[in-house]
Amino acid sequence: MTESEQPDDREDAAAEPPREHVALSDPEFKKQLATVIPHLRAFGRSLSGSRDLADDLVQETLLKAWAARQRFQAGTNMRAWTFIILRNLYLSQMRRARFKGSGTIWWPIGCWRRPRARIAMSS
Repeated sequence: MTESEQPDDREDAAAEPPREHVALSDPEFKKQLATVIPHLRAFGRSLSGSRDLADDLVQETLLKAWAARQRFQAGTNMRAWTFIILRNLYLSQMRRARFKGSGTIWWPIGCWRRPRARIAMSS
């Protein structure tokens, strides 16, 4: 069989009908959202380095996720979807804080460590 005679997978994919968007009911969405809160807090804390900042990020993430609940596709990964929201919020807050020069530090705490002094070695 030559290359031109092999079936093209792209044609098969194009022939499939598009999936219909199915949103979760509000109670089901709320239930799934509640299960990811501890994971969001851990992820927020790993990004910000602060429990308080992580809680603020999680709260904003939950509000944004609830506002966009009709766009969430039933059967997809709620944890991944909310992690993306949280990460984007964190990056936006970092950019905003850097641009405004605000007093709130959105950088991870580990970035603010003083570099170690170098010890000169004599030979």
